[in-house]
Amino acid sequence: MALPAELDFPRPAGRPAAPRAEADLKSTHEPPTQHGTAGGRALLVGGALCAGDAATFGAAWVMLIPFGASAEPMPRIFALTAVVLLMLFRSKGLYPGYRMHGYELLRRRATATLWVGAVLCLGALLLSESWEAPLLLAAYLAIALTAQPLVRGFVRGLLWRSGAWGERVAILGDPEMFDEIAEYFDRHWQYGFIPERDHGGEGNPTIAVVIGTTPSPEDVASILGEYDEVLLLADFPGLSVSGLRPTEIGGAIGLRLGGVARSEMPDRVLRRLLDIVVAALMLLVALPVLALASAAVYAVDPGPVLYRQKREGLGGRQVRILKLRTMYQDAERRLETLLTADPRAREEWSTHFKLRNDPRILPGIGGILRKTSIDELPQLLNVLAGDMSLVGPRPLPDYHLAAMEASFQARRSSVIPGLTGLWQISERSAADLSRLQQLDEFYVNNRSFWLDVHILLKTPRAVVRGDGAY
Repeated sequence: MALPAELDFPRPAGRPAAPRAEADLKSTHEPPTQHGTAGGRALLVGGALCAGDAATFGAAWVMLIPFGASAEPMPRIFALTAVVLLMLFRSKGLYPGYRMHGYELLRRRATATLWVGAVLCLGALLLSESWEAPLLLAAYLAIALTAQPLVRGFVRGLLWRSGAWGERVAILGDPEMFDEIAEYFDRHWQYGFIPERDHGGEGNPTIAVVIGTTPSPEDVASILGEYDEVLLLADFPGLSVSGLRPTEIGGAIGLRLGGVARSEMPDRVLRRLLDIVVAALMLLVALPVLALASAAVYAVDPGPVLYRQKREGLGGRQVRILKLRTMYQDAERRLETLLTADPRAREEWSTHFKLRNDPRILPGIGGILRKTSIDELPQLLNVLAGDMSLVGPRPLPDYHLAAMEASFQARRSSVIPGLTGLWQISERSAADLSRLQQLDEFYVNNRSFWLDVHILLKTPRAVVRGDGAY
């Protein structure tokens, strides 16, 4: 779908895109040379800022040693306080802290410090029944909170001058505003946005920033054919852009309209650890169930009880997922015969790619295994191997993917497929293709470690209820 003129923008070379009209691109911005990949720079920037904050905690402790800060248990209390606060700072987006106004960064830092300090000071007072420990802790936090913005500014300046600070963005919208926007971000580089003149070749921006008119959902979907993330820019002091106020979006400089936010390393590590630990434990518990189910399948239809099926994995790579066989060995012939003879079955198949009265399913045991999802348990081995995750869009057969638009297929394959997902905890087989795409798109756009945990906790109830499963 072509974008309206006010949102038109040239397509970066080498990225898939929906058809777009031509437009001019103007920029006078020349940022420092960027070194390394975007992911590597993000780790460098976040690590450097975190190290700066950690250094202020260390300096605060050293300054208080003459006042008794070296006496036990104060060093351990100080160390625990610093670790907790650094984790909170990270969870509040302070590393690296792009896309936020300075006052919002200060508010988040101060709020976290004051809450943690109040709780710990009260605890120290109750445990020690003396004012010495709470006063030392309050002084420790006050020194660190005062020094951290100064140290952050120094570290951030070093990162900017070295070319490691900031994320490269493409500006979409009124071309007459582009030079003004680029100049603004050049002068206020602390926001972390680097508009660029040349978007061709490798390493082009993956973030689109919309200025002016708010795009429709269709326009956002079209933009996402070219970029991984779309932001609507808010107003700035002395620069009216869209009428969107930062106070309405938590002090951010733009509202995220869609796309996959850049995944940070800690989130990926947590998700992989969750996959390994939970999949290993589930596999141990499931072994007796799999043994009994395999024996029942063999008794009904002698032959292999496990089979591998080609499915699309991360980045479109073909993976072979494991399943317990729930169908006759000549299942495809049985399906073809039914669809040829029964128009109602053909209509049901074209909508859901499943049949309620499927002639391929083994009598008795086949329906039980599918309704309880026991047939999917061998995929725990795929999770341990890294081909799948516990949570994600289900790896669909090729004929199912072929019914989806190419742009949505690409978005879907941008995350690793999962053993369970939003589809499984909501409507499962009862959802048609359109509904399935809505659920998968929501997951891709909002994927996080805690969303995965939420889905995992909901999955047992969905399996027990068996709604929509057949």
